[in-house]
Amino acid sequence: MDGMRQIAFQFFHGGEQPFGYQPSLTLFFGLQGSAAILYSGKEWAIEPAGILAVNPFELFRVVCRDNSAVIALHIPRELLRLAGWDDAIQCRCYVGSGKAAAEGFDEIRRLYASIFQYFFQDREQNTSQITSSTIRLAGVLLSGFSEKAEQAATSQREQSTLRLKRILDKIHDHWNEELSLSGIAKQEYLSVSYLSRFFKNSLHTTFTEYLTSLRLRYAAQLLVSSGDSVTQIAYACGFRSGSAFIGYFRERYGQTPKQYRAEQRKAQQETIQGQGDVSGSVAVLLSYALPEEVKPQADRKARQVSARCNASGTPLRNTWRKLCNIGYAHDGLLADVRQQLERAQREIGFEYLRFHGLFDEDMKIYMEQPDGTPYYNFTYMDLLFDYIHSLGLKAYVELSFLPPPLAVGQTRIFDRPTVISACKDLKKWSALIRAVLLHLAERYGRENVRTWRFTTVSMNYAFLGCMAIGEYFELYQASFQAVKGVDAAFQFGGPGGFANLVWEPGGYRGFLSFAQEQHCMPDFFAAQYYPHRAAGRDPAFMDFTASQQSVPTVLSGDESFLRTVREQLESLFAEYGVQERELWFEECNSTLWQRDLSSDTCYKAVWLAKNLCENYDRAEAFGYWLLTDLMDEHAALNSVFHGGYRLFTYNGVPKSGYHAMRFLRQLGDVLCDAGEGWFLTRRGKDFQLLLYNYCHYDNLYRYRYKRLETPQDAYSVFQRGAVCQLRMTLEGIPDGLYRLGTRSIGQTHGSAFDKWLEIGAPPCLRPEELLYLSETSRPAYHVREVTAADGLRLEETLHPLETRLLLLHHLEAD
Repeated sequence: MDGMRQIAFQFFHGGEQPFGYQPSLTLFFGLQGSAAILYSGKEWAIEPAGILAVNPFELFRVVCRDNSAVIALHIPRELLRLAGWDDAIQCRCYVGSGKAAAEGFDEIRRLYASIFQYFFQDREQNTSQITSSTIRLAGVLLSGFSEKAEQAATSQREQSTLRLKRILDKIHDHWNEELSLSGIAKQEYLSVSYLSRFFKNSLHTTFTEYLTSLRLRYAAQLLVSSGDSVTQIAYACGFRSGSAFIGYFRERYGQTPKQYRAEQRKAQQETIQGQGDVSGSVAVLLSYALPEEVKPQADRKARQVSARCNASGTPLRNTWRKLCNIGYAHDGLLADVRQQLERAQREIGFEYLRFHGLFDEDMKIYMEQPDGTPYYNFTYMDLLFDYIHSLGLKAYVELSFLPPPLAVGQTRIFDRPTVISACKDLKKWSALIRAVLLHLAERYGRENVRTWRFTTVSMNYAFLGCMAIGEYFELYQASFQAVKGVDAAFQFGGPGGFANLVWEPGGYRGFLSFAQEQHCMPDFFAAQYYPHRAAGRDPAFMDFTASQQSVPTVLSGDESFLRTVREQLESLFAEYGVQERELWFEECNSTLWQRDLSSDTCYKAVWLAKNLCENYDRAEAFGYWLLTDLMDEHAALNSVFHGGYRLFTYNGVPKSGYHAMRFLRQLGDVLCDAGEGWFLTRRGKDFQLLLYNYCHYDNLYRYRYKRLETPQDAYSVFQRGAVCQLRMTLEGIPDGLYRLGTRSIGQTHGSAFDKWLEIGAPPCLRPEELLYLSETSRPAYHVREVTAADGLRLEETLHPLETRLLLLHHLEAD
């Protein structure tokens, strides 16, 4: 219905908004900090879970200081009338915070949270639920928090309010035309001086400031939504010249209109209703939501695809197998970690091994005498590198983190002996690096070590408050020079930043400028891929990372974010003339959150298939973070499936992502053809076809969703998706008889998490249960014979989040 389409949510975070009004009833809900709403001559404090109703056509102003945030629900008058309201009814609903136990407020919160959930999960599919819940909410407000207004507005204050409304209506109706204080004063039969004082006293701003602010708001919207030039927008919004507009705009927004347009368009997909990034926590709101209803069954869609088999194809290097991550250096000394790594080497086969924390306290490499004289101990390091060497792996050595005696501060953001800080003595730091590298070169051979890779502390920590960016640059440069001082042929990379730093002015661009100026450009570029926006600028990021109760920061809505980031990096490297240097994604995952139950589901298999196929061999490495749940940076493991984002459970059960990697391992050595949801390869006369039906997180889950209460809810966070009925023709495939082997990963097969749910989701598994889970969670397998004659036609049905591998073996080749 039309009323539902007028329902809107608006997010306020940081700064002060100009006075305005809405034709709808506006219901504010506090998210974080203490915000203020200036309304009806008072300042109303809104703390987390606090509520304030603002009546239609009433003036209000939102003030969010000190990182406070509120969200507003606009309920149109059409829905208010359906709930029994008339125009004389006034809502009087206020509670400052969630601590207040006023009767009826929790019911308001529950309905508010339900509307929010339905709205952002799938607005079109949930139309009836949104409408009915909104009418129920309006009914609760009517029955418990309303009163009849006086019919005659006789008081001086009421007359003043009506006058102010008329003036604001005039401004808002003609904001882009010639408007003057004297013209409005004449229409209101007032003197200019009186109107000027009246406007200032009522709105705490001048007429000129208010009009200019309004015009700038409309101009900012046009910069993002239209293709008009800056000059055209200036005149369209009532400014007398382009230069005047640019000056006002820079003063208000801190950047030129062109800079604003470029930045906002990059972030446009990450906004709620165009009102800004929900970078604050909605967890307090969602805590009032009732358990979610089961989503409707998926739709069905038919696709017809033709794939070419007779082309010469593109040789594949399989760079996704270049790098394996095991977590921390000390983890590599654990027997269980080694068993899982050895299995991965047998069944997948990686080239390099990477880990954090070589200089953490538990490796006991760096120590100091009482007088501050350093001494080194390489015992544990040798045990680790001997083991790496025995597996035929090369080392990707992250020279990190700071040994406590060398750290400026003792910041420990994980539940382990890791100190992340700037360095207080770069001479001692450089000496440590030289001593380690000389020892490695002597023990494993200089020529061998020249094939290894070296990096240092990630640039991320300069954006997370652990050190200043200048301190990071000094640490990076000292590390670079120390490595090159031992052997100029040793390969040193950096800066290992998050994906969002591609767009940060001081991120990768700042690093490249520094490296170019200081002649310390890395031999290869290291990057970390997690599809989060603005992790470094989000002041609540570290708190949520530590608590693990909600998604640490906003997840991107771009389903191909890895491709977007890679292309942006390639463009940036070309701009600096270093496009020939290798790009290593040293870490990749669908989330930074280590308590995300959706990571344990079959989603991880389809996520890997999609992202690796879309970017196959386009970077030198895609190091999945990481191998095993036995590495845990936050609190004790209380369940075999707890939202860890690794390939194995802590007790060695392979998850769906591991099976997806085994699918990828069976692809051929030549790429024949590829498209959305499919990837066709060849090896000799045999063909391999990987299919996947990807579904992204729903909109609600992306915005800092709370931790799921039960594992049975793990699939509730995805878009509904559709069953894909694929009719595929393999053109040019040699005629003959083929043995077709089909393997599938989905909720019924290939997902240990789903088998775990099936047996009752016991937190801890007994040995016999562990064995059962490992044996029964293998991918489904089916074999049949097919005949190719003038091509081969296949029909496959893929459910949402399903991954499938088809292996076509030419029987005449036997």
